[in-house]
Amino acid sequence: MEELLRRDEDEDGEEAEEETPAPPAPLAQAPVLPEPVLEPPPAAVAAPERLEAALEHSLAPGEASEPSLDAFADYEELEVVGSGGAGVVTRARERSTGQEVALKRLRKPIERERFLREADAIASLDHPAIVRLHRVLGVDRLEEDPEGPLALVLEHVAGPDLERLVQRHGRLPLLDALGLAIDLAEALGHAHERGVLHRDVKPSNVLLAPGGKAKLTDFGLALSVTAQLSLTPSGATLGTPSYMAPEQLGGAHRVDARADVYGLGATLYRLLSGVSPRVIRESRIPYEARSLVLRCVEEDPRDRYPDMEALGAALRRLRTRVQEDTSGVHRSLARASLELKHELERTLARDAGQRLLVAAAGLANLELLPAEAPVQLRTRLELGGAWREALDFVIETVEASASRQGADRPRLLRDAHAILSAALTGQGEGVRAALRRLAERAREPRRESPARRLSAVVQRLLERDALEPEDLRAISGRSGPARVVLEGVLTRIRLRAEEGSPALRAVTRARWALTELRLALPEWAERVEEEDLALALRETAVRAREARLAAETDDEEET
Repeated sequence: MEELLRRDEDEDGEEAEEETPAPPAPLAQAPVLPEPVLEPPPAAVAAPERLEAALEHSLAPGEASEPSLDAFADYEELEVVGSGGAGVVTRARERSTGQEVALKRLRKPIERERFLREADAIASLDHPAIVRLHRVLGVDRLEEDPEGPLALVLEHVAGPDLERLVQRHGRLPLLDALGLAIDLAEALGHAHERGVLHRDVKPSNVLLAPGGKAKLTDFGLALSVTAQLSLTPSGATLGTPSYMAPEQLGGAHRVDARADVYGLGATLYRLLSGVSPRVIRESRIPYEARSLVLRCVEEDPRDRYPDMEALGAALRRLRTRVQEDTSGVHRSLARASLELKHELERTLARDAGQRLLVAAAGLANLELLPAEAPVQLRTRLELGGAWREALDFVIETVEASASRQGADRPRLLRDAHAILSAALTGQGEGVRAALRRLAERAREPRRESPARRLSAVVQRLLERDALEPEDLRAISGRSGPARVVLEGVLTRIRLRAEEGSPALRAVTRARWALTELRLALPEWAERVEEEDLALALRETAVRAREARLAAETDDEEET
């Protein structure tokens, strides 16, 4: 890493193409270089527990309590080192002490809340792998001058950031990248323990400190665990898409520490592959780190490492294994066995996929699958879809088709079970478990009481947002036989269709709810169909009204 730092000082600043050059030699083989001579860091300022504590340090020794007209008068700005849409970062020298700092100034007034949130987040943290906040300038005058200038005085790190490093020198050696990732995991774990989520972990937000250590910066998108609950999804999609966890697109209220696990995994992919994580390709990751990186960037948060403590432990174990593998013999054996395992898995998957296609053709002949399902299934598998997911899709479709047959449902499910069992013999415990579930559903069901079936449907409607908790309270107020309760459920569904917004979506959801009731309560299907007919007429009227409004809008635009 020292070699990369030394080389970076000699660069002329031109950005390299994204194509990845050969990785630099590992540190163990690199020539020993003298430690770069750097100016001593600014005097340590203990990181305060909260922003209020940081404000206590906002006056230099001997400075009057009345603020100067120029909030930045005590700082000589030397050069711009970074710039974004809301702020600009300059390397500056404190006139009273001569120490170098990083001065982050607010450029857009509309970003003041985010700017102060960043100050609040950094002020609550004290970790060697997180850039420290020394003081906040201008915040003491907010009441008298709400539009006045604001700036954060931060610890100066010579850099460069990791994005610039990779652009100039290509992918990093595995041990160097793991060391940086361990630093970041410890820093983020420290932040999470104090209730702060970073939400924007990426290489350009990580500075390279002397000695090759990582320094996490830019907490502009950080949120406390409690603060995120008050944000709406529409205001919480800020971030860098290539490094942003999928759930962040759904809103801040859905984000937890596993979003930072995703960001750190995507950052490690960038360091190890030299290319953007916009599309993750397994072959670009060194085989030793593949499973770790891929687990970090799983789409479903439940499939990732649960927290930074677990990820940090996995990173340290991996680094130990790589360090111990000095002879290269174990590495080549591991590579060969891993490649053999992957090839075997691919062969088995191809065989299972072909067997599943044969079974799908038979199920289509029984009209348990749509006629076009086998072709769609083949396309899905040829595009790289997992055959086990395709099997789940087939079983779900078969069950839905059989349910529409009413009394013939058990017989049809038994036929489907026989076809799938014959086609997929010997494909593993996962297939056997799926077929056992299908066999259980093929048994003649014991007829439950209408009240119990109605209760189960209402619970399902609540889970799918077709009914609200207040509807449940209104329905619970009714007493009497199940038919009386059914009338209450139909009334609440009708009200949801009439009052919901947008209108067409509300009617569609209500008709879906009626379909669920009709399937669960065939003895009252006629009454449910009466309600569905009324909603069908309402849906037609809503569609006609929307079409008329769209036509009027087009006429206005033409005139």
